Order: sequence, then structure tokens, then C-alpha cells
Amino acid sequence: MTVAEIAKLAEVSPAAVSLVLNGKPGVGPETRERILKIAREHSYKGLEKSIPRKRHKALLFVNIVKHGQILNENHKAFIADYIDGAQMKAGTKGYSLEVTAFPQFDP
Repeated sequence: MTVAEIAKLAEVSPAAVSLVLNGKPGVGPETRERILKIAREHSYKGLEKSIPRKRHKALLFVNIVKHGQILNENHKAFIADYIDGAQMKAGTKGYSLEVTAFPQFDP
């Protein structure tokens, strides 16, 4: 089943089908449901993208370690306190905070 075939069965444009199947706004609720019903009935692959996901608010800091340690022992306590404060403030605003360190990638 192609987007064009779904569009023909639903009597809409392929653009409308594309919007619905990609979970985008711009298509009325009745039309959206009709398109999704046809896609389900014909086992359209990629249908999972059309189901809106609840967005998770997150702040992400990435530290890429290059040539050994970036911080010396004296800075560890400061950084830990800084991260704790940032996590608390992010939490009050409805965000989670993730801090991740990766070794340098050299393909």
C-alpha cells in the first residue's frame, strides 16, 4: 500500500496522507481518523510514526573527553555541586537533566 493508494481510498490528497502518517498537524480530526483507519486496514508500514508521542522535556549536556581527563581532582566537587543545582532548577521547570560523558570517537 502506498501513500497515493491510501489517498485515493480516503479521497484526499497524498499530501494530506503524508501529514497524517508523519504525525503532523494540518488535517482535520475526521479526515485524520479516516486515513489512519485505511492505513491500519491495509497494514501500512510506518504507521507507528502517525501516533503522537508525549514529549519528554530534557536538557542534555555531552562531554567528549579528549586526550585524557578534562577536569583535575580539585574541580570534581565544584562540578558535582553545579550539576546538582542545575538538576534541581530544571526539575522546578518540568525538565529532567542528563549529563553524559563519552570518550573521544576516532573512526
